Amino acid sequence: MSFSPNSLKLHQLGRTSTIKRYSDADEKDPMAKAAIFKTFSHGLDPAQRLNRVTTTAFNHEYALIWHQKVAILNNPMPATTIGNDVVYIGSCSDVIGECIPVSIDPDVFGGQFTTLVTKKMAEDYLLPQALEHPDTVSGPLIAGEGGIREASCAPEMHRLGFPDTEISEANHPRVVVLPIVCPLYKGCPSLPENHDLHTPFPDEIIAEYPLLEIWREGHSYLVRQNNSFSVTEEGGPLFDTTAFSRIALDRYAILASPHAATPTMIDPTSEHFAHVTSVTKAAEASALSTLGLAVQEAGTGQNPPGANPPRL
Repeated sequence: MSFSPNSLKLHQLGRTSTIKRYSDADEKDPMAKAAIFKTFSHGLDPAQRLNRVTTTAFNHEYALIWHQKVAILNNPMPATTIGNDVVYIGSCSDVIGECIPVSIDPDVFGGQFTTLVTKKMAEDYLLPQALEHPDTVSGPLIAGEGGIREASCAPEMHRLGFPDTEISEANHPRVVVLPIVCPLYKGCPSLPENHDLHTPFPDEIIAEYPLLEIWREGHSYLVRQNNSFSVTEEGGPLFDTTAFSRIALDRYAILASPHAATPTMIDPTSEHFAHVTSVTKAAEASALSTLGLAVQEAGTGQNPPGANPPRL
């Protein structure tokens, strides 16, 4: 990849910018924010939701869980394996100039999981819910006397790990549907690098994107309480999953295991690795040019520091 002298100058200026993350370089976009918020609600069918979360008009990055950390997948794109299977490949980094090539199952972009959140959260954001309240559902079925399957434990609120349920009904848990990977709308605040899954995001991020915090806590709850299985997925210790009605869930969700979103490092000798590296270098060059132009204009008084950052 060759650059003109003017482009090289802009790149050099871009490297002096205080902006080091792709997410920080995006302007705030209220339309993109509203569009992505809507994808969490029960107002969209699965096809509409998938179309919205995969359009680059609204977002080009996704938060996902990797080794109990919140990682960021940048600019994923479809590719095929030697066996002609479709995968998505991209860089698992939001840092300008850094490239971590990974592949991921394409189903995760439309896939969703079930977890528990408070009644208030579920209602405030119109999250799709199961018809049953979790405190009315018994534990998983186990083999009893004579081989008859019976509940391992009775329905009880205290075993669900939700505090303050006696203070207000708003704190009672509800079974909801959330996306396996969380779309990060353009203009979304940049996330801390390698953020711990079980640690709340900083207050300023929660205030700007509360659904992201609900998503993080939803994943965290499954790891802490249900062996990382969805609450309606067989294998966890919380519920008899046959007790949940599929009516409310199936209408709005394509349910999958939260484990499906684990990325795989790409072999450095593969064509996929070279392609992700090439695309990431092009994205870096574009970002540096845009940032360099902003630095140049700021130096001439056309775009003072603190003005709207450039949009990539």
